[in-house]
Amino acid sequence: MSPRTYRPNPPRSLPNKAKSPARSPSQSSSPPPPPRQLGELPAQPPRKQLTYLKQTRATAISSSEQTIDPIRRQRIAEQILGPVDWESQTRGHFPCPGASRHTSNSTTDATVFLNFVVPTVKCYHKSCAREVDKLNRRLRSRISRAEAINQPHYQPQTPRIVQQPVQVAEQNRTVDRWRQTFLAAIASPIDPRQLYRESPTALPFRIDDDRCLFLQLFTPADRIWIGDLTDTGEWSFKPISDLIKSSKLRGPFICPATFKDSATRRQQTEVLHRRFLVVESDELSTRQHAALLMALSKEWSLAAIVSTGGKSLHGWFRWVPDWETKAGLLALKARLEIMKCDVASITSSQPFRLPGVLNQTTLRYQALIYLDLAHSYNAI
Repeated sequence: MSPRTYRPNPPRSLPNKAKSPARSPSQSSSPPPPPRQLGELPAQPPRKQLTYLKQTRATAISSSEQTIDPIRRQRIAEQILGPVDWESQTRGHFPCPGASRHTSNSTTDATVFLNFVVPTVKCYHKSCAREVDKLNRRLRSRISRAEAINQPHYQPQTPRIVQQPVQVAEQNRTVDRWRQTFLAAIASPIDPRQLYRESPTALPFRIDDDRCLFLQLFTPADRIWIGDLTDTGEWSFKPISDLIKSSKLRGPFICPATFKDSATRRQQTEVLHRRFLVVESDELSTRQHAALLMALSKEWSLAAIVSTGGKSLHGWFRWVPDWETKAGLLALKARLEIMKCDVASITSSQPFRLPGVLNQTTLRYQALIYLDLAHSYNAI
């Protein structure tokens, strides 16, 4: 028997898979795609990419063409968020709606930023993300609609005043009358210098004296707010009797309402009485707005017209008690929209330009051009 010798095993090879027979073109389910040519691009980018391109282009257009008005954005933010402690014109703090879910107790947990193209509400707690998202949607929607009015392509829709279908015919007649009054007024512009000459109350020669004369529209016991947009504290609220005696009146803003004795912030919850409605418009020219204010004076009590030192006028009308009701407030908002006026001016704690003070933006004086003390609350 021969000795056993070692023979190494041959390398293992993978089993050969049986190749499937090639199918004929008639047996294939779909024809093969044509070969792609060199340099050929797809006919349309993916849907996600298209959405991103549209959003990027819209953001670029809005950021370059849209002008941010901090005063208007503050009005809308206070209507939606409630009382806001403004740190600056574009940043403020307010109680978070989801504060009950926070792990730490704080009175100013949420922050609103208005200096961006897209205004943002931010809270550093993750437990209230749902409430913050709802506020962001409401705030951005209201601000975008308000700022879209300044665009030339904007055409406001006729609002419905009352929702009952029985009163639709009466609503249409009322809206048509408002629209005809508005169109007739802007068709005959008036020079603001003519209003100065026809003022029922003689205006002083010095613009600095406009402040004390304008404050006579209120009663001596009325406690009002005068200051800058972010001013708070007891020193911002003074009775009219003290302000008239003071030789130095601060500004450059004033509220058309009186506040409680305990008020230290310019908030709607601290308002005691509403005295005036201020009608302003950023769309109409100065001459058109002057004609509109004089047309409204036939229906409402026009107390004063203030030139803001810029390109607009503020018409001060005595507040009507019927506007306190829900139906009256809806009708007032609808009429302001038809006349292309700022609806946010209905807010009682909204600040407006004080006459006799220098406008720091335009370096021109805010002055009275029309005054009728017969419609002041001292004349009652």
